[in-house]
Amino acid sequence: MPNGEVLTAHCPNTGTLLGCIPEGARTILRDSQDLKRKLRYTFQTVEVDGTWVNVDTSLPTALVAEAIESGKVPKLTGYDALRREVRYGAASRIDILLSRGEAELCYVEVKSTTLVV
Repeated sequence: MPNGEVLTAHCPNTGTLLGCIPEGARTILRDSQDLKRKLRYTFQTVEVDGTWVNVDTSLPTALVAEAIESGKVPKLTGYDALRREVRYGAASRIDILLSRGEAELCYVEVKSTTLVV
């Protein structure tokens, strides 16, 4: 922290974060403000060589859904409904399911990476 305090924060990314953990790098922590939580803060973003890199794997799908809903992804506009984390098949989920009526479906899978080289 700016005042020299050292915190331990939850990291929701299960990857190695190869290249995303330079010593002394600036980070963004999300404060849950939940004093009952084991780790109050969540490690969300780190600055690597002047670029902010998201390490929270729960955010990309929400960001893409918001972009679709606000019309910022032209090829994915005009659908009646957007649903997230929809089950399909025996044991699968799709990140975002767009639909026009019952017959026209568009499956959207969101991927992200934290590898910095």
